[in-house]
Amino acid sequence: QHLIVESLQHLDSQRLALGQEFIALPLLRMRLMLLAHRSHPLVGRASLTPDDLALFPSPALPMGAAPLLNSHLHEHGLATSPYGSTDYDPERWEAVACDGHTLVYAPEHRLQELESQYQIVPLSYHLGLADVGALVGHRDVLMDPSFKVAMQQFLLLLKASPWAACPGLEWLV
Repeated sequence: QHLIVESLQHLDSQRLALGQEFIALPLLRMRLMLLAHRSHPLVGRASLTPDDLALFPSPALPMGAAPLLNSHLHEHGLATSPYGSTDYDPERWEAVACDGHTLVYAPEHRLQELESQYQIVPLSYHLGLADVGALVGHRDVLMDPSFKVAMQQFLLLLKASPWAACPGLEWLV
């Protein structure tokens, strides 16, 4: 979703309001990849279209959840099969691709784990989607000048962690 693409410096005056009391401060973006089991007929094809993807089932979030994401997935021929839960469960999301027929998507940093566990590999198709990690807090706290100092210290620790170097992760701060 194209709302959160700017740096912390730019967002400092344009934090995303979530109602009257809360604000979201975007921290990072993780690119989402389209995946399928290594035996899937689309694996290895160099050129894929939304019509190609629409021939295969892919999990859809519950009705009303993430309408912008669902709309974007539908434009790509995806999100065609009800997921059936409001809770994330890898056995119900990524593992469904083990049938060799279903398409799924996940953040790029999980590719190695998913290939090892479920034999799921990326398809040659650019979704143009990302998960965004954000800090959500009360407006009074996030707008307080002392918060910025504490936040900078937190970001130094976070960026020094091994997790900070995950493939497909882009810092927005």
